[in-house]
Amino acid sequence: MKKNFNFGKIAYQNKRKENLVIVNVEYTDGVFTASGSIFNRLGTDIISGGQNLDEIKKYIKNKTFNKIYNIWKEYHLNDMNSGSPKQEEFIKNLEDLGFSYDYDFVCKQLEKNDLLIDKSYLHNGKPYRYGSAWLMREIPTEVKDQINSLMEVQ
Repeated sequence: MKKNFNFGKIAYQNKRKENLVIVNVEYTDGVFTASGSIFNRLGTDIISGGQNLDEIKKYIKNKTFNKIYNIWKEYHLNDMNSGSPKQEEFIKNLEDLGFSYDYDFVCKQLEKNDLLIDKSYLHNGKPYRYGSAWLMREIPTEVKDQINSLMEVQ
């Protein structure tokens, strides 16, 4: 399923609301993705596009946008996780302690904590080594229901 959401115009480049905002949402085979476009005054070119929902959030105070935004923050490209759930939780804790993500640093920390290879998570029948594949993180049923209801909104 694909849907484009038109959120009207915002004052992105100056004080006049003249920049149209479109957010594209796709939910296919259990994978969620969203991207935004902010157009120039004439609507002929995109002046901000892609993974810019954080930027758009500064201007849009809308219930539908907020639902899309919250799902995007948590589940965007949920089929592209480089770690098992246990590894991802460990990395999140590192980031919560103030460490910036760096692949080599993360691998060293995982290895020190016997998590570089997660023996409790099998991928293709073998214990999973961090970063060796893109893993799918399942979207919970209640969030799937939210996505489906968003896609039905006219």
